[in-house]
Formats: sequence, structure tokens, C-alpha cells
Amino acid sequence: MGQSFSLGRIAGIRIGVNWSVLLIVALLAYGLAVGQFPADVPHRPEAEYVVAAIVTAVAYMASLLAHELAHSLVARRREFRRAGCGESSIRAQGRAGGDYLAARSIAGWRSSIRTAAR
Repeated sequence: MGQSFSLGRIAGIRIGVNWSVLLIVALLAYGLAVGQFPADVPHRPEAEYVVAAIVTAVAYMASLLAHELAHSLVARRREFRRAGCGESSIRAQGRAGGDYLAARSIAGWRSSIRTAAR
């Protein structure tokens, strides 16, 4: 996974996060707290915007993790060499057959739809 740090395992699948994800979460939270939320719901305490922005950014990353975890679970079920969470690790560690690409496609959008429905 390159320059990442481990968050542990889920269902036996290694979960790692690249340092750049923290930057993305911070930028997303900042943009929401300073720009989007005050424009959409004005005249609220600043702390409300900050808390709502942090919760939103973390929820977004959690949904991305669920999406990538679905890819890894399908890869493991279909007995690909190694499954880890993260777009680059799945691409690098799985085999390149058409069945693998179909499995990745189906798992990703199914988990996204399930997350959106909840």
C-alpha cells in the first residue's frame, strides 16, 4: 500500500490509509465548515458548522471504505491472490482477468447503492 499506516483488519482484510487521505478529510471538512454549510444554513454558531463538517467528512470516508471493502471481499471470495482495501492495492494484487474486473465492478456499485439506501 505504499506510504500508508495500518488501521487494523476488517473481516481479515488489512485496512491501510495513505497519509493523503487525512489531507483530503481536512480539506473537505474545511470547505464545508467555511463555505457550504454557512451558505446553506446561515446564522448558526461556528462550532455547529465545524462539527457538522467533520462528521460529514468522516462519513464520506467511511462510505468509501465500505465501497473498497466490498471489492476486497469479492476478490477474496473468488480466490484472487491477495485482497487489501484501497484502489491501488486491489489493482496491483489481483489477477487481471475479465472475471476479476467484473467482480470489482459489481461489488463496488452494489455497496454504494446499499450505503445510499440507508
